[in-house]
Amino acid sequence: ESQAGYTCSVWARARLVMQDATGEWLPERWKLSRHEAAQWKLLHTLPAFDAAWPRHVHTRLIRLHGAPAYLDWLLTQAAATPGIDVAPHGTLAHDFVVPAFPVSAKDLMARGMAEGKALGDMLAVLEQRWEASDYTLTAAQLLDDAAR
Repeated sequence: ESQAGYTCSVWARARLVMQDATGEWLPERWKLSRHEAAQWKLLHTLPAFDAAWPRHVHTRLIRLHGAPAYLDWLLTQAAATPGIDVAPHGTLAHDFVVPAFPVSAKDLMARGMAEGKALGDMLAVLEQRWEASDYTLTAAQLLDDAAR
């Protein structure tokens, strides 16, 4: 916690105590709110930490789940796996400014795509490219990729 500059949540602490159990019973038995139950489930469903992951994998987790949830996950992973250096990831979580995805469904429809599954699939592909570029691709570049 001191390396990450963050005090983990009660759910992360409970996760550490119950490392080998799924804890599926906990939200109902403890009468957790929807938000608390979602936090608990998230700690059980995120993947195991991998030091070889590129930066954009970590920033995606922060962007999708928020810095507190990311830090809870990071600290539970570090407690379960000796040798994880949490300091740089803690700094990333504190300093990362979550960008807004620059492309919308309306942008693709303006270029001739029809509503439907293909539109959603294309948005997902463009979002992955944007994340892999470390959020540097512009809307114009992404839309040009979509046109190809």
